[in-house]
Amino acid sequence: MADNLKAILCIPKSLWCWDFDLYMDGHSASIEFEPHPRSEQGAIVFDNELYSIQKHGPFSGRWSMESSSEVVATAHKPSMFSGSFDLATCCGFASMRAKSVFGRTMIASGLGLDVVIAPVNCWTTRTLITGQIIDFRIACFSFWLTVLLWRRLAQSDGG
Repeated sequence: MADNLKAILCIPKSLWCWDFDLYMDGHSASIEFEPHPRSEQGAIVFDNELYSIQKHGPFSGRWSMESSSEVVATAHKPSMFSGSFDLATCCGFASMRAKSVFGRTMIASGLGLDVVIAPVNCWTTRTLITGQIIDFRIACFSFWLTVLLWRRLAQSDGG
């Protein structure tokens, strides 16, 4: 299992958007949100392969990551007031939760995923994902969900 310990560097594309480029051991990804500020849909491009992120209804609390041929992962937010998600992935089930109510760090754990998603420091959105990463796509989807929470928080603060 130790050979699955990895790090993904997540770099914001600019100071003014929520889109990121991600890099890990010869792999790359780009996460993007739809341009409308209230949209909770987007896309992830893994090594030049497009996956769409769909929200299933405006109040559903359910998202899926889909390629042209399959649903790779789904996420469900058990409560609109919590900072957590339940994930069903091609590797199995996992959960995501905030490490603390006071920070932006997230913990994702379950089959195929045991990572910490943490900003490099309190002044930036540049982020490191560290831990056991079996499937790069699932780690990137977890980061997309994390950025969704950060984005919601920034919008609720008027920023």
